[in-house]
Amino acid sequence: MAVLLLGMVACEKPPVINIIIPEEKQSSPVSDFNYTIATADSILNNTEDLVGNTEFDEHEVVITFTGSTVSVNNPHNSDGVSVQKNNNMVECRSTAEKRIAYRISGSGSGQIKIFSDQKVKLTLDHLNLSNANGPAISLQGEKRQFIVLDGDNVLSGCGTNEETDQEQAKGAFFSEGKIIVSGDGSLTIHTTGKHGLVSDEYIRIQSGNLRVFANESTKCKDGVHGKKGFAMDGGTLYIESYDEGIQAGTENTHGFCYIAGGEISISAKTGDGIQSTGDLSIFGGSLSVTSLKNEGIEGKRDILIEDGSIEITANDDGINAGRLITINGGRIYAQAFKNDAIDSNGDFVINGGIIVAIAGPTPETALDADQGTLQINGGTVVGIGDRSFMFVYPTPESLQLSIWSDVASGTSYNIQNESNEDALNFEIPPTTYYPRILISSPLFIEGENTLNQGVGFSGGENWHGLHLGATHSEATTSRTVKAEYGKLKAK
Repeated sequence: MAVLLLGMVACEKPPVINIIIPEEKQSSPVSDFNYTIATADSILNNTEDLVGNTEFDEHEVVITFTGSTVSVNNPHNSDGVSVQKNNNMVECRSTAEKRIAYRISGSGSGQIKIFSDQKVKLTLDHLNLSNANGPAISLQGEKRQFIVLDGDNVLSGCGTNEETDQEQAKGAFFSEGKIIVSGDGSLTIHTTGKHGLVSDEYIRIQSGNLRVFANESTKCKDGVHGKKGFAMDGGTLYIESYDEGIQAGTENTHGFCYIAGGEISISAKTGDGIQSTGDLSIFGGSLSVTSLKNEGIEGKRDILIEDGSIEITANDDGINAGRLITINGGRIYAQAFKNDAIDSNGDFVINGGIIVAIAGPTPETALDADQGTLQINGGTVVGIGDRSFMFVYPTPESLQLSIWSDVASGTSYNIQNESNEDALNFEIPPTTYYPRILISSPLFIEGENTLNQGVGFSGGENWHGLHLGATHSEATTSRTVKAEYGKLKAK
């Protein structure tokens, strides 16, 4: 079952996102290591991240590259903005009290470096800029750096190990401060060393079409790297990475990852598709993640899924949380080739949504909470794993009925309750093991339900083998299966 690659269609962003954060996410910020984790509400509803809410001087500093030369129009030369050129390397320093906007355009080789104690607005206007010896763009200010995309833009550069006068250069596009991306244009980033797009604060994508390639050598690392976090509520993001696709936080800093909209497509060669060292929450949007060696989505603390379309294939766990997984809605497909499909190292609570989870061979399982409890209170769930391994069954405290049973590889099924209502239509893909299912539906009736095998489907929608709203043909065989709220854990 291959992951459906998502289209890169631009999305408009409303002026204010106004995400409704569930009660459990409105608690006080969590202090850990040397950083206090920002709540989802404080990030996604922060109007200071809207470029239109910050006033910049109307006169832009305009820098234009032409091959190996560069021209500058600086209307603030006499009021605190200096622009120095060393061949095609451009350094801007602002001591002005007002906020300065910059517009960069043209095509050539070189670098833009900007120092400012104020917020910066940087418009990339049909820019094609490459630097073989460091970042193409290096923003050394610690306040918000608003990146506005106008037309198609391409940056090529790399991170270096050099740190001069506390300057850092960790990727092709580097910023000390927050990176806030907006605009109707596109930006393609190529890195030959270290990260693609990187900030020592957090990165937020509101609109625009971004493509990041951080897989062109073994010196490459993450596609997008936010030391303190990552957020996205619009636009599109396509990543090919050698290490993590999106890295939110570091080993010594718990970051956050909050996704509320837009479209993300990731292929990670050796790392996780998305990794957050703190909390990871998905409120909407479309995610397509492939990890060829590691995990699809990993949250070192809690994972919350409220809505969205999520499709994952991974060599290791499809989804992994360090403490708690809560799924309240959305559509989730997770297939792990060598490990658990969805794995919580603490409790795992399903209150809603549509879930198809396919595990690797024994001793892995589809829905894992072996250090806590699995509680199913709602939603439509199909979990498929190896019958030779003891499944993690839902706790008897669950509020919705589930069925667990052996099934046949590559076979289609229908379940009817005692009122002859269709409760679930699904198919088991070809597997390398003898499969067992854990399924749950609000239409199951406690006690006996009928499992029909060898049916055909027509109409409706096929979500990775779960046929929603479909009709089925007559079964080749039928048997009764028992629906229960849960099963006590084996001691």
